[in-house]
Amino acid sequence: MLEGQQRVTPDMNLKQEKLVSPLLFISSGLLLASYFLPFMRTEKLFFFTNDHTLLKSIGKMWSDGMYILAIIIFLFSVLFPVAKLATVSWVWSGKVDATTSRKALDWISWLGKWSMLDVFVLAILIVLVKAKSLADATPQPGLYVFAGAILLSMVSTELVSMQTKRDK
Repeated sequence: MLEGQQRVTPDMNLKQEKLVSPLLFISSGLLLASYFLPFMRTEKLFFFTNDHTLLKSIGKMWSDGMYILAIIIFLFSVLFPVAKLATVSWVWSGKVDATTSRKALDWISWLGKWSMLDVFVLAILIVLVKAKSLADATPQPGLYVFAGAILLSMVSTELVSMQTKRDK
């Protein structure tokens, strides 16, 4: 925070301000965990079961030659959420001027419209696998943890954005 500056304004509820740092911290932890937790389990003929993590799935897509899909999922499931949380934390720290804060948050807001793309893709994948009679797919904790991380980061981003707009 710049010297002499206060984050709290009359418009921002003190409870909301106290929520931002824990939300950013919890969201970061959930996001990290979601990369290593299985997000989908496929079962073929009741004998063959595979658990899929996000990072292993991206690697498998890449090794199978699905480069564009692997890049898209990597960008919107790994790189963007990490960059978003880092940027929001940087803005929240108060070590950046109001103009830069606003530009950063506007950029995040624009890209944020795509942040649930991968959850949507995974849901479609689960439905498609279930549609085939040879395999069954069930969502696993990693999918829910990832969705929770994204939702918490959206809430914290909105709180920081509201504060930045008021500071203008």
